[in-house]
Amino acid sequence: MLLGVSRGRRDAIAQIPQMKTALENDPSNLQIKLGLSEVLIYAHRIPEAESYMNDIIRLEPKDAQVYRRLTIAFSEAGEFDKALITCQKALEIEQSPETYLGLAGMYAKLGKFEEASRAYQKVIELKPDTPNVMKIYADLLRNNGKRREALEMYKRSLAILPLNPPALYSAGLLSAKLGDSDAALKYLETLKTVDQASAKRLMRCLQLKIWQ
Repeated sequence: MLLGVSRGRRDAIAQIPQMKTALENDPSNLQIKLGLSEVLIYAHRIPEAESYMNDIIRLEPKDAQVYRRLTIAFSEAGEFDKALITCQKALEIEQSPETYLGLAGMYAKLGKFEEASRAYQKVIELKPDTPNVMKIYADLLRNNGKRREALEMYKRSLAILPLNPPALYSAGLLSAKLGDSDAALKYLETLKTVDQASAKRLMRCLQLKIWQ
């Protein structure tokens, strides 16, 4: 899969001259300009990509998907402040869980825990059947010292996707940290049925009281 992605990006980079020619022939075409920006970022030609991206913003498109793609592009370029701006512009057009998820990721990368937390809560409110988002949010809570809140979020995730190894592992460790050894052992037994390697790590942590 990784080879396929690498080959696809290499092929896309080879198309940069043709894309520039197409844009010269149709300078108001946002999709060409956006696609060219994304490919230039793949090629690590960040300043060139940003010039096209800033042009798109100046045109004030009314399509939330354009701003979502710009958010990803700015994020890949390491321009998280600009990514946050385009994500907020997308939200002005459309209140979607996808956009709130992007916003949560931006705030998390900027170290803004409270804002990221509110954005993750909004994702879950709009789309409550998202166990993987719940797991990511639980990780954020755990990493910011909110252990009990994190454990509750792992539980919500596992209620929808009960055999998710990373969530089982983290829920087991947190249960032990919070003094509920019975719950930790139950998570361990479930984990043994789906991921032996993770189960061995968790069992060792529980036996040696190694809290990560």
